[in-house]
Amino acid sequence: MELTDAGFDASRLRAAYDLLDEAHAAGRLPGASLLVTRGEQPMGSHRVARKYFDRDDPVDADTVFLTASVSKPVTVAAAMLLVERGKIGLDQQACEILPAFGNRGKETILVRHMMTHTSGLPDMLPDNEQLRRDHQPLSEFVRRMCELELLFDPGTQISYQSCGTAILGAIVEEIEGVPLLTFLEREVFEPLGMHSTSLGVRDDLIPRIAHVNVSTDGLESDWGRNTPYWWGFGAPWGGMFSTVDDIWARMARARLLYANRPHRSKESQGAAEDAYNCRTRGKIPQVGHAAPNHADEASQQPAKREARSERGGEQGRRDGGHDEKAEDEQHPSDAHRSRHNHAEHRVKGEVPGPYVVPTPRGLVGIV
Repeated sequence: MELTDAGFDASRLRAAYDLLDEAHAAGRLPGASLLVTRGEQPMGSHRVARKYFDRDDPVDADTVFLTASVSKPVTVAAAMLLVERGKIGLDQQACEILPAFGNRGKETILVRHMMTHTSGLPDMLPDNEQLRRDHQPLSEFVRRMCELELLFDPGTQISYQSCGTAILGAIVEEIEGVPLLTFLEREVFEPLGMHSTSLGVRDDLIPRIAHVNVSTDGLESDWGRNTPYWWGFGAPWGGMFSTVDDIWARMARARLLYANRPHRSKESQGAAEDAYNCRTRGKIPQVGHAAPNHADEASQQPAKREARSERGGEQGRRDGGHDEKAEDEQHPSDAHRSRHNHAEHRVKGEVPGPYVVPTPRGLVGIV
């Protein structure tokens, strides 16, 4: 296809390519790969230079790059899949899932705050570099993040923060019982056919990694971005490795296909919230049952509260006390099993919901 057919201005595209070439010629850029697209139409990627500093090995279509903070929206995607499935809520307090996080003012941080850089957490830990020098694992970073003081009250300001993304990753791990990298592999990368992508590099991808241009100190360290320590660290905020083709041909294209789907109905938009609200009260709807009707539910609430009050009074007179909350949460094991079964059917596309499309393009996390 000609550039003009796809809506490209050939001279301006050439100018972008020239910028890469000039940066490489000036020594500012050891290597790069640029893929420009319009809608679903990509132009062939423009690649310059080599992957390594000490030998010739040209950048090609299979070159794997450290994507740095492109990792953040992918971690958010993982958390949004749990929102979609009713396992967590956007307005749920993070400390309900990670009790160790609930201190020093962080009790009011909501899941959505960590997706939008409004949590009040700092970008990095004060001792980030020392922890890396000591080759500390990600779990130690998360433990120290749970002890941080806030920069501001949650939801009152915007401040770029990697710490919030790390806590989101910890939430996914706590809910799912598997490492974040395993969850992403199973739920995002494999369904989308992103076979050259991983959080923390896989052994088979190591020979294809392009080294990152860092300071001289960074090149000589055993903890920098071009070292086995960082490659295997799997930082939720900056540790994803991928190729240009994986990012465009699979993830970005899936996002475009999703964005171009017809708008969802009000009933569909509320289904994920219904699932979360039901889950937190231990009452996940069974497969095939209709989602709750909000209007009917609201109209019935006063009568239900009165009926519960009367029942509570009678029960209280019989056994000396009654806790309405306990009534709603008296079968936590049943709620857990129901949540698990609901999620299992949800993944298979058997439960009605706002994003149920049993193909990769329906992944809510890719929006």
